[in-house]
Amino acid sequence: RIMLAVTEVNGCALCSYAHTRWALDMGIPEQEVRDLLSGVASDAPGDELAGIAFGQHYADTRGRPDPAGWSEIVDTYGTDGALCVLRATRMMMWGNATGIPLSSLIARMRGRPDPRSTIAYEVLTSIGAIAVLPVALAHASALILVNRSPLPA
Repeated sequence: RIMLAVTEVNGCALCSYAHTRWALDMGIPEQEVRDLLSGVASDAPGDELAGIAFGQHYADTRGRPDPAGWSEIVDTYGTDGALCVLRATRMMMWGNATGIPLSSLIARMRGRPDPRSTIAYEVLTSIGAIAVLPVALAHASALILVNRSPLPA
């Protein structure tokens, strides 16, 4: 649900498609998925609303959430739960940052280039995402091994 909400804010067609399929496969009702992709979370379980709102806020502020919002998430879910919300949100932000230019590249190859984009941006971002993935995975693994939080508590 968080990932769908973040994707709605960022407008990534590729991620929206993939996460819609996964959400439906997980049993999330179709109307709730439609609502989340429209920015409405009213049908989501009550205990997930704060996390969904934080994900939307995080995406809306381009990864610079209000510190009070982070504190509220920690108060609501505890540190471990808040970090799960943050990880899901950041993972989707990265997915959107790479999915948007990849979607544009695919559209370009189908003869429908996005006028807001360039082929250089689409190709270089797609290649860069592949190149940075091993480094990101190694960094995440190192953080897990030393039990270090990605954000100060």
